[in-house]
Amino acid sequence: MAIYEGVISLVGAGEWQTKKSGGGWTKLTAFDIGDHHIRNVKLPDYLSNYLDPGAHARVLVTNGLTGKLIEAVEVNGKKYKSGLALRSLVGKTLLVALLFGGIAALAKGLFSLTAVVVIVLFAGYQIKKYQAYLAF
Repeated sequence: MAIYEGVISLVGAGEWQTKKSGGGWTKLTAFDIGDHHIRNVKLPDYLSNYLDPGAHARVLVTNGLTGKLIEAVEVNGKKYKSGLALRSLVGKTLLVALLFGGIAALAKGLFSLTAVVVIVLFAGYQIKKYQAYLAF
């Protein structure tokens, strides 16, 4: 999770993709803000209305399950959030819990305990990331 701040100089072209539940996002080939050049980042339709070249903005970019995703934008003192962060973090946590939970169920002794510790630490890390998203 990274926060970039500066003047938006480029919102590159990209391929629009839809979600089954409606709405969608554009996978941008390039996005330039301040001195930062971000490639292959997904921009949800809801947030695309607020990212205009020449505007000063703060942008929160996370690494989702399928790549980089712009989760939140602050432009002219107003904050806009996509609402996808919680789903992404829960999805990652469940994936890790299933993987290491299966290992813990099959393993015995110290390896089983290690798998449980990994699940707890990863869940704590995801909670910390979500708190940063809420604080944005």
